[in-house]
This record gives sequence, structure tokens and C-alpha cells, in this order.
Amino acid sequence: MEERLLAAVERILNLGLILGEALGRGRTFLVHISAMGKQPMLLESSSYLLQ
Repeated sequence: MEERLLAAVERILNLGLILGEALGRGRTFLVHISAMGKQPMLLESSSYLLQ
């Protein structure tokens, strides 16, 4: 079950990175997993946070 969730999160993250680069807005999507419920939430973040 958890492996399936991680795989889905990884796909969402990869898709977000691809979309971020394609849009060329210097933004990327990060997946934040809550430590309490381990529920994936999409967060939009400026690219400078990743550098």
C-alpha cells in the first residue's frame, strides 16, 4: 500500500517538474507528504527554493 502511494507521489512530482519546465515560469511543483497522515499535497514553490 505504501509502495503504491510512493510510486504515485513520484509520478506526480515528475509530472510537476515537466510541467514547470514546459511552462517556463521558473516554478516547479513539490510534493509535501504530511508526517502525520502521509497524505500527498501539491505545493507550488518558486524555483529559487530548490537551489
